[in-house]
Amino acid sequence: MNTNQILADLDKHAFEFNFPVLNNAYVEFGAARLTAFRKAQDWLICFEILGFSTREIAFVDDLYAYGSCIEKGGYISESVPLTSTEERPLLDRETNECLADWSNWSINLYGERMRSRQPRMSTDRPGFP
Repeated sequence: MNTNQILADLDKHAFEFNFPVLNNAYVEFGAARLTAFRKAQDWLICFEILGFSTREIAFVDDLYAYGSCIEKGGYISESVPLTSTEERPLLDRETNECLADWSNWSINLYGERMRSRQPRMSTDRPGFP
């Protein structure tokens, strides 16, 4: 498969609206990752889009894949990897406003609790400018 054939295949999927959109009106963009592989005869391109869905009021992770080794290219799946923890909710239950304190947060990522606390800067430490 040559480059022009690959681009034509990607253009076909985009024309059919089966291609990732980074300016989606319903998903606040967070991050994206492109992964590509190519051998003499086979190729694969994967797009992963992470964002916050204003329709679902949840974080989403969309996966699109295209290639010679995929039966039907395009949208593959969506997962919702992030959820709030009870003691530190990300969103207000009534208004859906963001409550997150990004200097001290707690989330569930694929069922595993993760916490982060940003260290406080101290001026009483020796050598602090």
